[in-house]
This record gives sequence, C-alpha cells and structure tokens, in this order.
Amino acid sequence: MSVIDIEIPSAKVLGFKQLKCKFIIMELTLTQPDDWHLHLRDGDLLKAVVPHSVSHYGRAIVMPNLKPPITTTAAAVAYRESILKALPASSNFTPLMTLYLTDTTSPDEIKLARKTGVVFAVKLYPAGATTNSQDGVTDLFGKCLHVLEEMVEQNMPLLVHGEVTDPIVDIFDREKVFIDTILQPLIQRLPQLKVVMEHITTMDAVKFVESCKEGFVAATVTPQHLVLNRNALFQGGLRPHNYCLPVLKREIHRQAVVSAVTSGSRKFFLGTDSAPHETGRKECACGCAGIYNAPVALSLYAKVFEEMGALDKLEAFTSFNGPDFYGLPRNTSKIKLTKIPWKATVLWSPRILSQLLWESESESTIDMENESFQVLGIDGGRQTMTITPAGLNLLGGYCPSVEWPETIINHTLFSYSETVRNLSIFFNCSGGFTSVGKNNFSCPSEDGVINGFYTIDDARGSLLENRSSSS
Repeated sequence: MSVIDIEIPSAKVLGFKQLKCKFIIMELTLTQPDDWHLHLRDGDLLKAVVPHSVSHYGRAIVMPNLKPPITTTAAAVAYRESILKALPASSNFTPLMTLYLTDTTSPDEIKLARKTGVVFAVKLYPAGATTNSQDGVTDLFGKCLHVLEEMVEQNMPLLVHGEVTDPIVDIFDREKVFIDTILQPLIQRLPQLKVVMEHITTMDAVKFVESCKEGFVAATVTPQHLVLNRNALFQGGLRPHNYCLPVLKREIHRQAVVSAVTSGSRKFFLGTDSAPHETGRKECACGCAGIYNAPVALSLYAKVFEEMGALDKLEAFTSFNGPDFYGLPRNTSKIKLTKIPWKATVLWSPRILSQLLWESESESTIDMENESFQVLGIDGGRQTMTITPAGLNLLGGYCPSVEWPETIINHTLFSYSETVRNLSIFFNCSGGFTSVGKNNFSCPSEDGVINGFYTIDDARGSLLENRSSSS
C-alpha cells in the first residue's frame, strides 16, 4: 500500500490558500489468472474483444457455440488458428479449445480431440438453453452415454450449462431442476467423469458441488453473479445489458455463491462467461443473453474478495484452482492489480458491442479511467478544502506507516463556491507515472505531467467525472 500527499494551491474567488489531499494506493500481485469460460466469437467481433482478455489472462477455455458450432476437432483447430491470428503482437495468450456436444458426437471424435492436444473439454448445451444452443443435446443419457464413457477413458472434462429447458419449469428454478434430474444421476452413473458446472448461480449448485468428490466436480463463477441479483434486471426499467443465462437470482443465492468462492475451497474457480453481442442484438424486442465483462471482470472479482476480507484467497480462485483441476501447470508470470477508483464506460468496437454492464465505480483495476473526486471537508475560515478520489475510505486521511514522495498539483482555479461546495480546477500534475488518454488520468508516483479539468460537487452528493480530455 502506498500513500500520496498532494499539496494543491486552492482559492475562493478572492485568493489562494493550500488544499491538501491524501489518498491510498493498494497494489496486489497475483500469479497471472486464466479464464475458464470465455466467449471470443469470430470475425470482426473476435478481433475487437480478444485484446481485453489477453491483457489479463494467460489462457482461456474458449466456448464452441459459434454459427455453425465447433462440433469437430478439425473445426476446433481451425478456430484456434483464427484466434491466434487475432492476438496482439507479442502476446503469450493460449486458447484452450472445446467441442460442442451433440446427439451425434462419436467416441472416435473424443479420441481424436484428445490426441491433438488442442481440445481440452467438451461442452454440454441442453438444446435451447442459451445462445446458439439449438444444436445442443436433446437426450443426454439416451444419445450421449457412450461418448461420456469415452470421455472418462480420455480424462476429458465435461463442461455443463446446468439448466433444463422444459417450458413448464420456472426460469429461476432451471438450475436446481437440472441438478436433481440430470447432473446428480450423471455423477452417480459415471463417478470418474470430470465435470465443471459452469456459471453457477444458486445455493443449490453450491451445495451440490461441495458435496461431490474433490477433483471430479468443480464450478466456475462469473463476476455478474457475484455482484448482482435479479433486481438488477428491472431497476428503473428493463435492463437488457444485465440479462444473461443462467439468469440472475435472488439475493440469498448471490450471497451463497459469494461465500463459496471466497471460502478458499479448491472446487471453485474463475470463469467470466464474458459474452459480447452487438448493441442491436441486446437492445431489441427479443434480446440476446450474455454480458460482456472482459475488461472489468478481474477488478470485480478482486473487489468481491476484498469486501469479504478474503484477498488472501483471491489468487487460488483466479490462478490455481482452474489449472489444478484441468491437470495443467500454473502460470509463472505475474500480474499487478492497483486499487484506484475508476469508472467503466460504454465500450465501442468496429461493430459496436454491447455496452459494459458496470457503469459505476470499481476500485481494483489494471488502469484508471474517468476518475472522480469527492470533497471530504471544507474549512471556511482557512479557505481550504480536502478532496480525495471517490470511493476510497481514508480512515482519517492516510496510512502513516507508509512513506511516499510528495506530489504537487499546480492548477488555475476556474471557480469555487463555498455555498454549494463546487470546485472546478484545471490541474497540471507532475510526479508520477502517467497514463494519458481521453477522459483518463493517472499520476501516482514520481515523474510525468498530465493536464485535465475536474469539477467537484459535494453538496448534492454527486461525483462529477472528468470534463475534458487530458493532454
């Protein structure tokens, strides 16, 4: 953790005084994570989204539900080549391919997939359960049992979208019914089959996974199912960008999933289920399921673990449990998270992606964008004001046990009204590594210069973000 002591020349309309701001920077170094459930799509969409995953993760299990789906090893190899061609230069990202299980998949295809060393799992989509699942399985035990038996022989994991599709089953109960009628009987029949129950959402799934033998049944968890409950679908109107499958559940289920992943259990690991769609396919009369979270997912996982007082267990969830389950080596590279308030905004791509779900502050991130400040206190007699980046709990201002070079922000005061506690400044920040771009600012250490314009408004309880480009 580091502390920055910022001296800011401040003023009313009448004259300049000194304005002090102290804020905390927390850093966390992790073994580079992997994403064990990722949608990269294809074509232009693939090129637009893959850099966001590559910047955070060393490997990813890539979903096969394209049009047409990846049902053969040959198709998986070709898709892998497309992904590799779309990677940024000098990237070390490794896509781990999967096959789309159908009623006609053969045991020989499983043998071939394992032999290539390219395919790492087979995905079960119950027909009609989610995006591009129309070619999925209609009768698991009647048509796929011989394939599942071969998967046991080849030590090939089965990845499960754990929902039934019977229209008489309430959509909020589909996961529980799937466990009771399909998954539990499957595990009893083939106890040596490795199964990943993906994107779990309920206490029922948590209890089921915890009851199974370690090393054979595990679960991935998305950031959205850790931070949102089903109210997020309807707050202030219908929220299509919060719609995913499995659908968000009650708060009691969210809390159960949070408790499970932050418990330290080796049975749960990171799987974002980041699922990009064009805006027009989300904002329409019959919108697609899926939340695109790749740029913010790691920040949100860290935030959840911090709130639960479990940051010491974050690395196992993000970086150890997944490769251990798959029998793969852990990554040796490291990634650093820095806790600085920022704001996820609408993300644009050549084909206009669905906007990001999280447009509120998220505090742990690789970079910082659109920083906001809040007023901590005003001394009218001394004409001084104390400000801090929004969202940080300073607990009295700073951590005295940590030393950090002083940073000076020189600025021209545009306006200040003590009545409404509104301060508008143009700042020139020297001291610190800088990250410059439109609507972003970072100046946390010792050298570099950034210019920008901020408005601080405390009286109305709002946190107004950067109003002009940095330069």
